[in-house]
Amino acid sequence: MKKLLMLILLSLLLVTPLYAQTTMSGVSGSGFWINKVAIASGSVTLANSRISAVNGIAFYDIGVANALTDYLNHLLVVKDSAKRAIQGYIKAAGTGETFSNLISGSTLNGNMETGDPPTGWIGTDYGTTLSGAADERTGGSGIQSLNAIRGTQDYAARQSSGSAANQLLFFGGYMKNITSTTAGFQLGASVAVLDSSADWKLISVYITATGNHNLWMMVTGSGNGRFDDVFVRRVLTPSATGVTITSTKGGATFNWEAKDASFNYNDASGYTYTIYAVQ
Repeated sequence: MKKLLMLILLSLLLVTPLYAQTTMSGVSGSGFWINKVAIASGSVTLANSRISAVNGIAFYDIGVANALTDYLNHLLVVKDSAKRAIQGYIKAAGTGETFSNLISGSTLNGNMETGDPPTGWIGTDYGTTLSGAADERTGGSGIQSLNAIRGTQDYAARQSSGSAANQLLFFGGYMKNITSTTAGFQLGASVAVLDSSADWKLISVYITATGNHNLWMMVTGSGNGRFDDVFVRRVLTPSATGVTITSTKGGATFNWEAKDASFNYNDASGYTYTIYAVQ
């Protein structure tokens, strides 16, 4: 009898897969772990990674068709370069990005049409000289832009974006260099987009906010740059290559199941993702 029981136990060990278990620190409660079979994985650059991790609007998009949308109802784990992670369940494929404006057009004078210098934009931090210029961006509907003469640092002018932690934001605007080396925009203290164009050019970038960030207009080198139709938009839904995320399989709460408190939402070194089968 003992020999028969040993044979049965051995057969179970041979046919049962050994699941890898991963533990992560920094999560409230008991932490979180994975006891599933990996069915897909990949790596993503920061430029291609779009993470929304605010409660009620949780999604992930890497801009690659079928990479995520083929795995509805399975567990998605995203790790930064330091192996800190967030995880949640893939709910549904996106149908297209939608936005709400934080700074845009006449909202907080994003079009630079009110005042000389344009009101709402602060340039006193580093001695920037601001003025309204009769130089509307190419194709614009207004009559002026903001001219910024660089002071002691590249940070030329700022305004609070009103953003909140874990929101995915899309920001940028039109810029041109007059006598500066590059000009552009930075949100908060990390992600920036700059260009050396001497003609009006639209530039933009995505960032996952970590709080209420200032939108900065940047002027590098020396001299002056100009800015028009600046915007900060909160991204509400993912594109068709992205997926919405819920805290439980098939659930109705759009949030990640667990988030490492130290996860880097704007990691210049990029990310890895793994999808695990869920029965």
